[in-house]
Amino acid sequence: MAGVRDMVDLSSDAAFAISPQLRVVTWNREAERITGVSARSAIGRRCGDVLRAVFPGGEPLCGPACHGGTCLSHGTPFAVRKCLVQRSDGSQVQISLSTMIIPDYGASSQCPGICALVFLHQPDGAGANPAYPQPLRIYALGRFGLVLNGRHVPLERWARRSALGALKRLAAQSGRAIHHESLIESLWPGVAGKPGRDRLKVVIHCLRKQLAVDGLIASTDEGYALCRNLVWIDAGEFERFAREGVHHLAKGSLDEAVASFENAVKIYRGDYFEESPYDDWCAEERGRLREVFFDAAYRLADILVRMRRFDAATDVCRLALARESCREGFHCILMACLLELGRLDEAELQFRRCRDVLARDLAVEPLPETLRLYQRIRMARDAGR
Repeated sequence: MAGVRDMVDLSSDAAFAISPQLRVVTWNREAERITGVSARSAIGRRCGDVLRAVFPGGEPLCGPACHGGTCLSHGTPFAVRKCLVQRSDGSQVQISLSTMIIPDYGASSQCPGICALVFLHQPDGAGANPAYPQPLRIYALGRFGLVLNGRHVPLERWARRSALGALKRLAAQSGRAIHHESLIESLWPGVAGKPGRDRLKVVIHCLRKQLAVDGLIASTDEGYALCRNLVWIDAGEFERFAREGVHHLAKGSLDEAVASFENAVKIYRGDYFEESPYDDWCAEERGRLREVFFDAAYRLADILVRMRRFDAATDVCRLALARESCREGFHCILMACLLELGRLDEAELQFRRCRDVLARDLAVEPLPETLRLYQRIRMARDAGR
């Protein structure tokens, strides 16, 4: 490991080494200077939690479904020409990033526990990007975004907006083919027959040219489909983590369940294709995924309460209520956490917020269990006077 540490310490670029679990093993002075994070604070943490990097369009580079981690797991070097790293003071610095794979990183290696070195450069210093296992990353939760081979795709420059619409509809099919006529009707309502087919051929040609990934859009006898092996979609990753959480919870593996549910909640940046709020083609899936989010968040908050991690549970509840304020279950967990933490004024205020929002949005009263919890809060306040 000494050789790897020397490479990191002597590098003129900001550099650090990571383990197969993406945890920082060593961190040099230039990395401290660029990020404002000391080696003591960085070492042992997941590198994504230290860098908190995003692409220029705001799509997360670091996070539960880290693009770099996916590449490194395949033994593929990872590079990004331009991204923004969060400094310790809250500001952002623009960098490019590259990696070097450490082969045979097992116990018999000269550098056990280190699978890669990561270098942070001045922009455009990363060289050519490698070929990624899944070259196209689609961000459908929250603001729509694309990253192609490690580069943010500026969608505002696309000349054909219909090509972007076609890509969204193909992405929504999760690799299943969508019929020509269905695609035409969703893009150009009322245009049928040869005019519609001609328009669609032009759009698909432009889309293939724009993305320039061989085999990305497959043609079938009756329609088109995205090749799922070449595409990563955040909505699919979000559901995977939510399912893992349910599986771990059923087995009684609470720590693993918490990790999976936390990852799911982090990935859910917003509603599915939220920029198309009135489009029928994604409305049902948007509602379904929204319920998956609230279920994952509720299960996470409940487990955290059982583990007596009340501060963490309050954060989850506040996040969920910020998305939909009339979810009474989250109000109750939040009130119970504040009661346990001795923050009785906040707990009583939370009940009033719950009561008011239920009356305003649903025209209902709080449930009996909510009222009983409120009485416990009042009794605790009276006892402390």
